[in-house]
Amino acid sequence: MRRSQSSYLLYLILVCVAQAGCASTPSVLNVRNWIPGSSAKAGQALDAQLSLARLSERHGDPDAAEKIYQAVLKKDPQNQLAHHRLGVLAAKSGQLDKASEYLDAAARLGPPSGPLLNDIGFNL
Repeated sequence: MRRSQSSYLLYLILVCVAQAGCASTPSVLNVRNWIPGSSAKAGQALDAQLSLARLSERHGDPDAAEKIYQAVLKKDPQNQLAHHRLGVLAAKSGQLDKASEYLDAAARLGPPSGPLLNDIGFNL
């Protein structure tokens, strides 16, 4: 009898956790809102592009990441993160002067974050 009670208790806990997780999850967004060039809000499209660029960096495709960051800068020339990451990509490819320009631009566009200051110091 004890085994069945503990099984029911475990089942009850799993159901409660699943319901709590589903209840606190935001509703699923329309996929078309994340496709650049669609009728999505500009901020959401830029966030999606920045995420894709970071993912490209992590997967070892700096050329694709650079193209995406450049596209972000065409839409939003004041995007601090795009300048920052382009500076990092330039530094990794040995273009230290170009990296310095991007990193300095990122520092001028807002309060510099710790990672930005770290990358500026590393580039110097």
